Amino acid sequence: MGAYKWYLTWAISDMNILFTVLASWDPELPWPHYEMIAHGIPEYFNIPWLAPLLRIIPYTLYEMHVYITICRFVYRYAQTTGKQKLMNIMSHGYFFTFLFVLMIALFVKGLYFNRFAWSDWVQYKLQFPNNDTKLKEHIMNNIDIPARPNKFENFFQYAIFPSSLIIYFFCTVQCYRYKTRAKNTLSKRTLELYQVLIHGLVVEQLAEFLWFFAPLIYIVSYDEKYWPIGFHIMYRFMYTYPTFLMIFTLGFFKPYRASVKRLVRILFYGEVEKVLVVSSSYTIKNSNVATK
Repeated sequence: MGAYKWYLTWAISDMNILFTVLASWDPELPWPHYEMIAHGIPEYFNIPWLAPLLRIIPYTLYEMHVYITICRFVYRYAQTTGKQKLMNIMSHGYFFTFLFVLMIALFVKGLYFNRFAWSDWVQYKLQFPNNDTKLKEHIMNNIDIPARPNKFENFFQYAIFPSSLIIYFFCTVQCYRYKTRAKNTLSKRTLELYQVLIHGLVVEQLAEFLWFFAPLIYIVSYDEKYWPIGFHIMYRFMYTYPTFLMIFTLGFFKPYRASVKRLVRILFYGEVEKVLVVSSSYTIKNSNVATK
């Protein structure tokens, strides 16, 4: 799999950390207001300043996940179509360093645009309207995080993310087209490997649509008064995605599937012990021969 395994590892780690941090503050969206209520760790330990930080981290990882997914599609395109120069660039350590620096820059950007989160939180509570007394009481008794998007987040949502979908589609189509033309130039095993890898990427994107976008579309199709409970359920459904991703990765890709089978045989059937016994017997036998 070459350098692709590192992109795959990054993507899986990214999603696991993202949802772990997200679950640690258990966000609540009192729609139609653009603020989020933080529960979990900030509420339990009464640390209001921690809530904006725990919001920045998942959003940074979400942005990074999109960029890593773009890299995965482009890498698959470069490897399948023989774009060796592009593949060499994306396989180099400097490129991974660039991606890491990009992630740090996105995090710093989040810190900068949320530097007034504490004062905004105080002002938000003071200026909250009195027309809904129950909601105001709920807001006043909890930790609130201003969630209004800044210009960079808008650019990402309305430019980068749609562009990424176009890149996914282009790379997928090109991989399938090249695969049909390259039957006489590439071995059957290589073609099957490329096909499995691009299929895996496509399945992941379809799964993300089913886990994230389909529930969102379904929720907003209802009356706004049902949106808070809808988002509450959606967040809990989203937490299951890393589990699916791990199971899918370990089951879909043959090297990982073989490793899992081997691990099961070692843990439940004691193959390691058998190997050690055979090795010990062989050693004893050889030592006896040497003694004779």
